[in-house]
Amino acid sequence: MMPAESPERSALLDSARRFVAERYPVSSHLARLQRAEHYDREHWRAIADLGWLACAVDESNGGLGLGYGLQSELVEALATGLPREPFSSQTSLVGFLLNQVTPCNTRNDILQRWLGGSSIVAFAHQEDRAGDYFDSEVNATYSRRGSSFILKSHKCAVIDGGIADHLIVSCRSLDAPSSLNLFLVPSNCTGVSVARYRTFDGRDIADIELNEVEISSACCLQFKADPAVLIQSAQLLFTLFIASETLGITQTVLRQTHAYLNEREQFGTQIVNFQALQHRLVNMLLAVIRAESALAIARQTVDDDGLLTASEYISAAKVRSTTVGMFVAQEAVQLHGAIGMTDEYIVGHYLKRITANGLLAGTSDEHLSRFAKHRGFT
Repeated sequence: MMPAESPERSALLDSARRFVAERYPVSSHLARLQRAEHYDREHWRAIADLGWLACAVDESNGGLGLGYGLQSELVEALATGLPREPFSSQTSLVGFLLNQVTPCNTRNDILQRWLGGSSIVAFAHQEDRAGDYFDSEVNATYSRRGSSFILKSHKCAVIDGGIADHLIVSCRSLDAPSSLNLFLVPSNCTGVSVARYRTFDGRDIADIELNEVEISSACCLQFKADPAVLIQSAQLLFTLFIASETLGITQTVLRQTHAYLNEREQFGTQIVNFQALQHRLVNMLLAVIRAESALAIARQTVDDDGLLTASEYISAAKVRSTTVGMFVAQEAVQLHGAIGMTDEYIVGHYLKRITANGLLAGTSDEHLSRFAKHRGFT
């Protein structure tokens, strides 16, 4: 694991900040929204070429094997540009699971293409929109037909599902429902139908139907650990990354709001000099510091004790980052005045992304319930 303060860590995060400054100016984000682009393939390949996808994969599998805490710092640094590229979901859900698969030709081939940025993979697990994120029932089934598997499934709100070349699908055995397995399914396979749509902040998700999809036995992924445990670990890592992304955006909102108040003048003076506005900025800053502290504790616990042990701290960081993010972004909209309400100004898009992140990887209510359970309050 890379030390908390090291030249390598500083170089990694500095390269991410430069990448954002060069590739994601505010004007480009607004232009991409108007063109309704899902994601930029050139940017995605550049991310792969920089080795950032390899951070999620062990050295034994051809990656860099960086700690989860540092990976989440990288997510935080990239978040300031509101990228459409699915870095958080790909590295946490897909990268984590592919890294855990027992090596075989099928896994090795798709992993190499994924690391090279030429293939997007989506994890299709959720089946009930109203269900809990961590306790989602898996009713999708698989059965044997000769040397092949037959899959029947309906998965909803699959992140990256509309742009994926392959799907990792969770299914239970039709003959032994307690047996849970993960299958690698080409998205263009016969019997796979994808209903693609956008979230209100512009990200790509899909509902996916698998109707008697026949795949070879090589597509049944094998793991040394229990797949159910690995799924929960991947979900926790995604939660940590979403909290990191929310914090990165919130920090940017605070900086931009402070700069805006320094630029605007009223009654012949910069409005940042008004005491009431200074108090509001200080409240925003203190809230951000609290979110940074919660996330720092979660990162350290994950690196020291693992994802499952750090579950309660990840939940606390997710709730805190969402609460603080919403507070800071809503304050920013007000402090920007009428321009903050327009689609042509970036602050409203920050608010949309923070709001959407609050609904991803488990709601605040779900995480508060998990935290209370860990602490013995229920």
